[in-house]
Amino acid sequence: MDFKKYSVAGTFFIWGEKIKGQELLIAKMDQAEHEIGNHSFTHPDFKQLTEKDIQREIDETDKAIQQATGKQKIWFSPPFGHLLENQRKNIDKKITLWTLDSQDWKEETTMEEIYRNVTKHWQHGDVILLHCNERTAQALPDIIKAMQKEGIEGCTMSTLKK
Repeated sequence: MDFKKYSVAGTFFIWGEKIKGQELLIAKMDQAEHEIGNHSFTHPDFKQLTEKDIQREIDETDKAIQQATGKQKIWFSPPFGHLLENQRKNIDKKITLWTLDSQDWKEETTMEEIYRNVTKHWQHGDVILLHCNERTAQALPDIIKAMQKEGIEGCTMSTLKK
């Protein structure tokens, strides 16, 4: 999708293991003023990991992102939104979760439902959970147009959290 066409930037939380072979795409995203965040290496449920395993998940992803972009990244979003309070204090990153779930991670959710799930419930300042799949890619231009019509601007996490 051409985000420049809509004058929109966003933050993309990346699984570390998905970066291999996609380094150029990740670098282009970063250069296009999107923000790249850490979403773990293998997408495990952090509630079931030791502190050492959690740190390895984050460190491996940081390394892969830095190799692709040449930059250290500051944002982390845990898989499934699962992170225990005692785990938070050991993560040296800004941690964020979504406030609006498009439900696009469900295979049965249609493009039209993704659009409705977002546009029916959004508010200024929402962090919208979207995933990389065909249905989301098809719904996104209409979501962005509807947001812009309502005066809602898409932005990166760093811009939102200023």
